[in-house]
Amino acid sequence: AVRSSLVLTSLLLGVTAGLSACGGGDPDARVTATLHTGMCDWYGDQWLGVERVSVAVEYAPGSLPDRSLPTMVGSCSLETILFADEARFDNGAELPKVNGTPRWASVEESGSLTEEITGLWTGSKQFSGGCTTVADVAPDGFALEAAGDLDGITTPPPGSPGLVYIDGELEHDWTGVVQRGNPLPLSWDGAGWDETFVQIRQVNGGNVRQTLTCNTTGLSSFKVDNSVWGQLDDVGAEAIEVYVGFQNVRVVKQKGETVEAITRIAHSIETDE
Repeated sequence: AVRSSLVLTSLLLGVTAGLSACGGGDPDARVTATLHTGMCDWYGDQWLGVERVSVAVEYAPGSLPDRSLPTMVGSCSLETILFADEARFDNGAELPKVNGTPRWASVEESGSLTEEITGLWTGSKQFSGGCTTVADVAPDGFALEAAGDLDGITTPPPGSPGLVYIDGELEHDWTGVVQRGNPLPLSWDGAGWDETFVQIRQVNGGNVRQTLTCNTTGLSSFKVDNSVWGQLDDVGAEAIEVYVGFQNVRVVKQKGETVEAITRIAHSIETDE
């Protein structure tokens, strides 16, 4: 069976009130907030709804993993790891001055963060009904609370959710199959984003085995053809997922910490075996 779902993945980290965006040095920390979405259909009226939000905080001064896109537009890389849950997280450090349980919060929603391994904190929240809008969940982004030196950092608001088309059809109308070797013509529109990417994920048992990420910044279409499929190894994947993503990237300073700010939306086409 084929399931076409729209996943809005947002990795967000922003500035506290009164701080100005500024760079300087390699990042010490990164915050990831992911909005998982699906198409809602209410008597024929369709819109992008949020099913779940998940948040991750990475803290590893001097050794924070690089999650930037491949340098050249149109190029792809197996080395690019955009999501913290796709690989090991090494060399993490304890968040400075944490007292109690760190939390994330938006205007309408909030949740706690649990330390999975030193320096990596995660949390998630599932929404009943699954049709809350992006604007309702996080119109102004997310903030960290009780997070020590990162306390009060607020994410920027997300840009347009955008629309993704597969071979000319809207994603939720597409009835094709995501299969290795099959051509997959993708196109999109979305305002308010610095970068875009296409990512192919080979999955086994719900775990990502291999990921190929392509930089499509400045483009509005990209074809996954044999030249792209050929860059993937045969890892015996049970399923293949394809993401079309939009993201903004900022670097800010707070209490001597350099923090990377990324807002990301990823539309996902998945095949269920």
